[in-house]
Amino acid sequence: FILFLQKRGLTDISIPELLKPEPRNYIPYAFTTETLQRFFAVCDNLPGNRPDQLIKKMVCPVLFRLLYSSGIRTTEARLLQRKDVDLEHGVLDIQKSKGYDQHYVALHETMTSLLKRYDRAIEQLQPNRSWFFESPNGDGYTYQWLYCTFRKIWDKANGCGSKAVAYDLRHNYAIENINRWKEDGFEFSNKLFYLSKSMGHRKIASTLYYYS
Repeated sequence: FILFLQKRGLTDISIPELLKPEPRNYIPYAFTTETLQRFFAVCDNLPGNRPDQLIKKMVCPVLFRLLYSSGIRTTEARLLQRKDVDLEHGVLDIQKSKGYDQHYVALHETMTSLLKRYDRAIEQLQPNRSWFFESPNGDGYTYQWLYCTFRKIWDKANGCGSKAVAYDLRHNYAIENINRWKEDGFEFSNKLFYLSKSMGHRKIASTLYYYS
């Protein structure tokens, strides 16, 4: 807006310099097989029979498994359009991402099968929806909804002592993949490159940061 005014001689205000972000030392939660099993068990048994509760019961097990199995950002999952999900080939076209990088994510066949089942079932409650995960109001889910819903399910499954958040599933995805490659020698760099692109990183260093 300031540039718009400057070009027309309507202001002498200078554009302020962007502040440099302060370095963060965030330590993601270290999931175990047991804590994840308990979490997904609660996801699969959410209570309620109202229309909004039925939608939540169908969305949560699939949405959180998608985050766990693909490593996509929570924002990418929340704002995923139905048209951007290729259920035939199991590929996500991620367009609403951090920055401006569109990228594609190939899903495991078991995740693709689960998305197909969800898509058929949710269509009975939300016909002709635009969002793949659509709220009862007809919009994509908000950050607050995803954060609070994850925390409620997590606390019920594993207690309130830990500080796990949904985004930690993305960290877990990177770590679990890289740990599998330690015996692969020369193939390691290629696999890291593919992982980095799948996670929507511009630089491999960004992927390695998750591991560090």
